Amino acid sequence: MLTFPYGVRQMLRFDARFGTGLYEPNYFAANLVLVIPLALAIASLQPTSRARWLWTLGGLLLVLTLLLTASRGGFLGLLTAATLFVYRRRGPAAALGMLAVLTLAALPTSLGQRALSTLFADAEAPPGLEASNEAHLALLWGALRMIADAPLTGVGPYNFKELSTLYSGLERGFIAHNTWLELAAEMGLAVLAVFVLLIAGVFRSLRRAGALAPRGGAARELAVWAEGLQSGLTGFLVAGTFISAQYEKWLWLTVFLTVVIERLAARHAAVPAPEPAPARLPLAPVPPASPA
Repeated sequence: MLTFPYGVRQMLRFDARFGTGLYEPNYFAANLVLVIPLALAIASLQPTSRARWLWTLGGLLLVLTLLLTASRGGFLGLLTAATLFVYRRRGPAAALGMLAVLTLAALPTSLGQRALSTLFADAEAPPGLEASNEAHLALLWGALRMIADAPLTGVGPYNFKELSTLYSGLERGFIAHNTWLELAAEMGLAVLAVFVLLIAGVFRSLRRAGALAPRGGAARELAVWAEGLQSGLTGFLVAGTFISAQYEKWLWLTVFLTVVIERLAARHAAVPAPEPAPARLPLAPVPPASPA
């Protein structure tokens, strides 16, 4: 929230998408996807309505910030994370409603224009968008060719950009703009498999922590944190299909935070769940005293 005014200043200063002059917009959007569900999860834990509203408004401000980045991949990640988060709490009808609200909110923005131009060829495309789409497609095929040439060892860490002109036919070198393909192309399919197993382990730990919610108290708070992180990480990985996010600090912070959550969840699981209080039987009516 504190960086929002500065981000707006930089956006107006450079006449560009939100994040310019602050961070790269697409990466900034992916990191926002990771923390938005967590902010809303924390809001649900607040003891007062004022605190809940402040945290909720903070989460909505982050949503607005993401829309201003005009990141198509980030928006897809947001749709995934928000739908998953609301579905678990309110059911499928509320999740579909959230999906519709976010889509309608994006349509009048530059994000909506970029998305429509990508989906429909006859839509008016913003400057540079068509070239960006063509480059992404060329990099996709280039990454697959790299993987085919060196499926076990890859072409080497940080070598994708240098070799991308050879494999993609582009005049300039680019990163893959796809986390999964860049990992496989640079370090081989075995490293990609290890990364996938690591992410699967993170989700398994978060699910275990989320199962503690019925215990109440500190266990419930831990479960809510796990729920927010699980939704945010799912959205982040969707956004990571359109950027090379394997080195993002927020991703690895989430991985290491999950280690702590796993330890705390194991401690709570080792404590027997409290027995439900026995139902009280109604007292029998006292018969009226007989006259002397």
